[in-house]
Amino acid sequence: MMRTHHAVWLNGQGLQDINEHIYVLDIMESTPNLAIQAVDQTNRDGMRMLSRYRRSREIAISFLIRHRDINRRREILDSVLDWCTDGKLTTNARSGQYADVKFTQLPTIDSSTDWTQALEVIFTSFDAYWKSDDAQTVTTTTAAGTAKEITLTPAGTAEHCYLEFEITNGNVGTMDTITIAVNGYTFTFAALGLAVNKTLICAYDDNGFLTLTVDGVSKIAKRSGDDDLILNQREVNTVTVTTQRAATVTLTARGRWK
Repeated sequence: MMRTHHAVWLNGQGLQDINEHIYVLDIMESTPNLAIQAVDQTNRDGMRMLSRYRRSREIAISFLIRHRDINRRREILDSVLDWCTDGKLTTNARSGQYADVKFTQLPTIDSSTDWTQALEVIFTSFDAYWKSDDAQTVTTTTAAGTAKEITLTPAGTAEHCYLEFEITNGNVGTMDTITIAVNGYTFTFAALGLAVNKTLICAYDDNGFLTLTVDGVSKIAKRSGDDDLILNQREVNTVTVTTQRAATVTLTARGRWK
């Protein structure tokens, strides 16, 4: 039998590579679950929709274990169950994109009794968007107390993505204040205490939570302003950075895909 053209990897390991008797049949994505915000319409029936948000989507992978010996099939399925974990899911159908997933449904050992029966593993992505493997990155320098404008144009099919950044203090003295703004959204840092040659890192973890750290220590309490810095995809975004001291700034935009 020829190998299937479908392929899927979890944290870099391919399901189809676990054993030569595994054949990936299909990779199916559910329609994303939506959360809708609405308000009552004054003096009329019904409600007016304000906005809708993608909450999660399921990714189902069906496969066969093509081996006639039931004990060997169960051994191979055990290996598949070991493969199933949380992490970074990639497929050949979405080249250059990945999804942060949690595994939510596994096949049972009993389901391997019929070697012609398709098995299924289901993952859930609570981000609900696929993300670019290669983020757009721009690095520049700032002068003390002088606003610096940097532009980013992230690719992707979603409406927006989030700005991440690294700001490294120069070699003059401790930096306490930083302001970074884009599209009307602003982070303002005060009493930051960023020492010489230390780096403030703004990033999102695998669960989608914002982190602001220096040497792994959270500095989120030093920030005021908005919850996120939001970039419009497929548009030129002008980011303005003002640092108390001269600094090296790296901005990152990771596009999101429907």
